[in-house]
Amino acid sequence: MTTVASTANETSAWKLRLRGAQAQAKARIQESQGSINITAYLANPESFGIDHQSLHSAEDGVEKLKQHAEKLKEHLTLLRANPTSDDKFEPITRALIDDHRNLSGDVKAVTDKLQDDKVDKQTAMEKMREARQQAKKQSIDSIDRSYDNAVEITDHQPEDQQETVADAWVLIYDQFLKFTDKIFNLFLEMHNAISQWPEDIWEKVKEAWNTMKGVFVEIYQWFNDLFGYA
Repeated sequence: MTTVASTANETSAWKLRLRGAQAQAKARIQESQGSINITAYLANPESFGIDHQSLHSAEDGVEKLKQHAEKLKEHLTLLRANPTSDDKFEPITRALIDDHRNLSGDVKAVTDKLQDDKVDKQTAMEKMREARQQAKKQSIDSIDRSYDNAVEITDHQPEDQQETVADAWVLIYDQFLKFTDKIFNLFLEMHNAISQWPEDIWEKVKEAWNTMKGVFVEIYQWFNDLFGYA
């Protein structure tokens, strides 16, 4: 008979792995000058048959995201206690996406106002720097919430399934944090364009926001493939 894990004084290996990934992620975000590139700190996806390098480039494309989702769905089927395990993973994954869509919207509101107010270069640079710092804080807060929820959910799974559940969480974070890398690199691209202050500065910023739309198309495609909404 499967038993549910009881609380113990010693911390489980899966919990140390999740908490360690969380700490490394936050440290990397805080150190970054705009880029969140923290997948190197996460557990090796190769151990689950995921080719990490094939997922890393900006040219991943929808097909490779579908492959990642299929691999993760295969992994989720190993959760014997609850074959329909999407109800554990879907809300936290959706919240991560919504949080980052919202923080991106906050930054866009800043760039729109800078353009409307016809500010000078120095003012634009300062406001954009503040917006990026606020976005990083929001991202860290979102990651904190998601990891806390993941640990709580995993802790309440049968003991013989906790490692499998934790492995699935790591796969989700591994891919999602590649998306955050793209988001924050675009924020940095906008800041760099403002620092150069070309005549068509706001066209450059607009181009970056159009690229951002494509990033979120990728994110939602991955999410829909993963949870069967496609």
